[in-house]
Amino acid sequence: MGDSFILSLENQWKTKTFAANELFKNDNFSAAMEGYNIALSKAEALNIHKTDCLRIDIPLVQIFIISCNNIAYTFEAIGDFEATDKMLKRSVYYLLSLVNSENSNPNVIQSELKRATLAYSDFIDKQNGEKRKKNQVFEHLKDEFLKEGGKVYN
Repeated sequence: MGDSFILSLENQWKTKTFAANELFKNDNFSAAMEGYNIALSKAEALNIHKTDCLRIDIPLVQIFIISCNNIAYTFEAIGDFEATDKMLKRSVYYLLSLVNSENSNPNVIQSELKRATLAYSDFIDKQNGEKRKKNQVFEHLKDEFLKEGGKVYN
């Protein structure tokens, strides 16, 4: 795929995200969600072209995580905590899928994985979450990480 197409996707993502951020700030959550979903589709399209994105320095991992977080926080703002939970987990699982990818920077993945797990943990805590549920997710994360050949440091 040509660089201009990839750069166009990134610019479309930025435009939709910035516009949706303004809508979110003005408590127009329905319109913000629509914009964030379009931005996520652009992030997903960028992920199809990982090699090209890395070559031209498009931070596709961060773009995808920002998109998921924007949607999660919008779900949280409207009180759909089940959808918030799913979207925050989606970020974590996406990052886990990249742990041993040759098309990913391990430092970026590790940093973003820390942030994503903290965001999920904070969400569960805010919901007076069940410690059991949080522990199950973190055990699953650990298992997936080890399955992908990662190291766990205690």
